[in-house]
Amino acid sequence: MEKFLEKYATEKRTLDVGSGGSKYGQFFPNRITVDIDKSRQPDIIADAHSLPFKDGEFEIILCTEVLEHVKNPFKVEEELHRLMSQDEEQVCVAVTAIADARKGERLIVFHLPSDKTPVEMCRKLAETGIPSIFIPSPDSFRQVDEIPVLGSGKLDLKRLRAMAEAEFGDKPPAA
Repeated sequence: MEKFLEKYATEKRTLDVGSGGSKYGQFFPNRITVDIDKSRQPDIIADAHSLPFKDGEFEIILCTEVLEHVKNPFKVEEELHRLMSQDEEQVCVAVTAIADARKGERLIVFHLPSDKTPVEMCRKLAETGIPSIFIPSPDSFRQVDEIPVLGSGKLDLKRLRAMAEAEFGDKPPAA
C-alpha cells in the first residue's frame, strides 16, 4: 500500500474519511481526518453519512476500509461525491459493487472507449501496488458510450448500480 501511496502523494486538499490512526499524512500533507470515533483523534468527529463540508471542497478523498462498516454505503458514496471537486476532466470510468454469492461483493467497472483491454487495465492497477482485493476481474469491465450522470453533473450512483445489476447480477465472475 505504501508504494501505491507514494506514487499518488499530493499537496492537494484531501479528506481522509474513517482515518482512525492512519499514517497517510506523510503522503497527503493537506489532509483533514474524519472519524466517528473520537478516541482515534481525528481532526473532525462526524458520521460519514452526513459530513460537515461544502460541496466540492476536496480534490482528493481517501476512504479505505470504511464502507463495509456503515449503515448505508450508497448514501456515504453520494456524500463523498458531493464533497469532491468537479473541476476535473470528464468522468471516464465509474466503479460500483453488486452482491456476489461467492465473494460477498463484486466490483463492476463501466468505462468509456479505451485503447486498453480490461486485462491491461487490471495489470496496470496491480502494478501500482494496490491490494488485489480492490482490483476487479477482467470480465467485470463493460464499455459504455457514456457514464451516467445527474443533471448536476454528479455521478448517478443509483443508475450505475442498476446497470451493474442488469448486466452482471446473475452472472458469477470468472474464476
